[in-house]
Amino acid sequence: MHNKLKQLFIALPFTLLSTTAAANWSTTITAASDYTFNGVTQTDNDPAIQASLDYAFDNGVYAGIWASNVDFGDDTDFELDAYVGRYIQLD
Repeated sequence: MHNKLKQLFIALPFTLLSTTAAANWSTTITAASDYTFNGVTQTDNDPAIQASLDYAFDNGVYAGIWASNVDFGDDTDFELDAYVGRYIQLD
């Protein structure tokens, strides 16, 4: 497993520890048999470990990061995506 991926999964549980309530935080950890995007394998048909960490602000804005291992047959073996958005209730 790549060093950055190891560091992420070692640090992730510690991000969940807090002495105060952390209701605005959410996280996911997924084990998949193959990471595909638009029908194309991103892991050369191998398993993937994926994780996300998100924060939701009271005004509807949210931000997070998402990570997965990848295998494109070159030196790329880690994907890290960051995102920001705003939740709006439609009636």
